[in-house]
Amino acid sequence: MLIWNISNWTELFYKCFAFLYTFVVQKRFIQLTSEETITLQEGIKNGTAHLFRKRCHCLILSSEGYEVKHLAQVLDVSRVTIYGWLNRWEEKGVVGLRDLPITHEFIVPY
Repeated sequence: MLIWNISNWTELFYKCFAFLYTFVVQKRFIQLTSEETITLQEGIKNGTAHLFRKRCHCLILSSEGYEVKHLAQVLDVSRVTIYGWLNRWEEKGVVGLRDLPITHEFIVPY
């Protein structure tokens, strides 16, 4: 039988609070330079992949002050997806907005 004491509940509470703060309360925006804005506008106009154009649009809206929850509603994706796009932008720039290669690796059970 698992017995929880006060420290277990306290730790669980803080972990849940940190998770909720990250995805619900925290407001996250991207700050773009004028060159980055122009690059993203060109990506929207000339990009061949629909999702690439959508990601570029998302970043421009974020730089204009739209919150993640509103971006998720407008672009019809989850908040986690928006956070992923923002992270990819911060890590790799416009290259990070391109579609990731699809791998067709399957795990075959024995």
